[in-house]
Amino acid sequence: MAPEIIQRIPYSGPKVDVWSLGSVLYTMICAFFPFQATVPKDVLKRTVLGKFHAFPGGCGSRATRDLISRCLTIDTGT
Repeated sequence: MAPEIIQRIPYSGPKVDVWSLGSVLYTMICAFFPFQATVPKDVLKRTVLGKFHAFPGGCGSRATRDLISRCLTIDTGT
C-alpha cells in the first residue's frame, strides 16, 4: 500500500502504481517484503517514511536495485 493511501490523502493513480511496482519487484527479487516489521503498525510507519529494508547481497543488479529504490522514493512535493 502506498504512503498516500495509508495517510488517506489525495493521490495520483500513476504514482501509486509506480510505488506498487517497486514493492512487487522488491518482493520478487529479494523474496521478502520491503517494509517488514514484527508489529503491523510499524510496517505502516516504515512505509510512510519510505524506509525499506536494505537489499541483501546478490539481490538483483545495480540497475535493478536503482529502479526499485526510485520506485519506492517518497515524494516530498519539492
